[in-house]
Amino acid sequence: MCARMYGIIVFVCAAAVLSAQTGPKDQINGSGVSWTQKPPAAEQNDNRLVRALGIECEARPEGIVITDVYVTMPAYSAGLCIGDILLAIDQRPITTQQQANDRTRNIRAAHVMVDLQRRDMRISRRVEVADGHRQMLGFASNDDVVALSFRSLDASVLSELAQVGFTLQRNAPKCLVVDLRRVAAASDAAGSVQEIEQTLRKIIGADPDLQLIVLRSDVLDGPARELASVLLASSGARMHNASGGTFIRRDVGRPGRSDGARAAAALPAVSPSATPVAPVQWNMADFRSHYPAPDPVAMMHPMMSEHAGMAPIAWGLNGTAWEALVIAGPMI
Repeated sequence: MCARMYGIIVFVCAAAVLSAQTGPKDQINGSGVSWTQKPPAAEQNDNRLVRALGIECEARPEGIVITDVYVTMPAYSAGLCIGDILLAIDQRPITTQQQANDRTRNIRAAHVMVDLQRRDMRISRRVEVADGHRQMLGFASNDDVVALSFRSLDASVLSELAQVGFTLQRNAPKCLVVDLRRVAAASDAAGSVQEIEQTLRKIIGADPDLQLIVLRSDVLDGPARELASVLLASSGARMHNASGGTFIRRDVGRPGRSDGARAAAALPAVSPSATPVAPVQWNMADFRSHYPAPDPVAMMHPMMSEHAGMAPIAWGLNGTAWEALVIAGPMI
């Protein structure tokens, strides 16, 4: 009996020593870059949504307006849209920013009834409650062109960017559009900008023929300005100023286009305040279930063709990335 117990103890100790020596294994991507199992910075950052609907709201003169709907959260599947005015949750009126924050997060019930106003119509939606994360990076693709639309340049975007990096390495696009037009000001972004720039350089460096276009707003926050400047300096890009933003373009192994600056200058300015409200005659939940991502076929839908600027309304930040593809089209 004692000998058996001694053998078990020796086996357990040996297993513990072996586990300590080996540690977490590295994952190697297609370009030889090592990604360890240590949670990325975005996972360490407080970017979680616990028992939430997946929306962000802002107090405006017209009421409590939904400003963001995260595509992986229940509110998106239920058909809530940017621009909707939040009226009540479970028949309890929402009149302040604090009420909106308190009643859309840390919810005990499995679902809630949300009353909102869209244009001149009151709409009620049953919305499930779930855990999740805020979406900080939008993605859209069309043939061999890919657009990334950044909401933030702090550490919360790094894990999403790493996942997109693996996708781009597999698909090998010919053009990458980096959209910085809607980057929010962030006081803690100084340290993460360098990490974001390094990740983008890995993506860009994997294909020397990749064309790079960077979209900026006219008034830049410090981190967005810093990232745009670093990409310009490190990628050998050319810069074009336009009324709707600044375009940084890199052409490697491609002949120059003399009409590039003229096409960029003709692009209209993009104003977030001009974003339209979703039409009431369409069920956005059904539309999103049929068209989960923006593409040319989805853009032929009557709702999209009859209402300008609908992509961000229909697909949130992924729709903003599609909008970036359209804006950058004359430069490609």
